[in-house]
Amino acid sequence: MADQEVDVPKGLGLGIDDHLCKPLKESELRAQLKVGERVIRSHEELAEGREALQFRAPHDSVPPPWNRKAIMDLLRMELSRAKRSQTPLSVFFIDLNLFELVNDRCGHLVGEDVLLRVANKVSRAVREYDHVGRCGVEEFLVVLPDCTAEAAQEVAERVRQRVYDEAIAIPPLQVNITASIGVAQWHPSQEIPELLHQADTALR
Repeated sequence: MADQEVDVPKGLGLGIDDHLCKPLKESELRAQLKVGERVIRSHEELAEGREALQFRAPHDSVPPPWNRKAIMDLLRMELSRAKRSQTPLSVFFIDLNLFELVNDRCGHLVGEDVLLRVANKVSRAVREYDHVGRCGVEEFLVVLPDCTAEAAQEVAERVRQRVYDEAIAIPPLQVNITASIGVAQWHPSQEIPELLHQADTALR
């Protein structure tokens, strides 16, 4: 009844999300409506995210590689974490040898398809929590959090073997791609440019 005192705690316990008290103030009503809009929008975004994950799960066993901006953002995040927790961080560059021959002989569309397949091989060969990003025409950067140079060398060798051992079909050919890899471990005195320069130097 309107003239009865509302038991707010009981109502909230029964599942009511909010309440308004009479007489209503226009400013309070507007604020409550904005809160409701945010809640609805959050539920819609959550549902969309679930649908996207449900679609990707059966279709993409390996996620595509990050682009240059994304992998650099991830590197900055992992470097900040390594500084806070004083844990090791390593990176390595992957450069595909003589890849320009694929583009020259088969065209850039075939070349892009080959690069995606190589990226998937790399993603399957690294650890689950490592990050793989494309940072050049035929170059990838792998970020390995909580990883020493020795452990990164082992991951890099696994990547090199996986890239070479699994031939890529480019009808009527079967192509074995080879890769050069340069590994570097972050040192507390380094920032990202120095770390990447060290990895790039190891690549040569």
